[in-house]
Amino acid sequence: MIERVGKNRPLVDIHVSRLTSNFAAARDRAGLPKTLTFHSLRHTFASTLVALGVDIKTVQELVGHRSMESTQIYVHSFNPNKRAAIDRFKLPTAEDGKGTSKVQSA
Repeated sequence: MIERVGKNRPLVDIHVSRLTSNFAAARDRAGLPKTLTFHSLRHTFASTLVALGVDIKTVQELVGHRSMESTQIYVHSFNPNKRAAIDRFKLPTAEDGKGTSKVQSA
């Protein structure tokens, strides 16, 4: 079980530079691109939590941001209204045989 190691401390007591270097070594051994960083995973984790409806305060605590402003970036990266609009739009497929898109009604 993971527990807090102290007041205002992260859930896992390991220095960021150690996490970053360990991740980079594992990434390189796996042959993954160097553009994949530990921060990429952190960003994906936070964005996914927001998309799943986790409250912003909990996301802030889980990613270890000191300020709510830093965490707000992830809220702005996910807009459910825009996602719903895109999901309603269906591009034509070869089976449709038409050159226009189909838009599902509300």
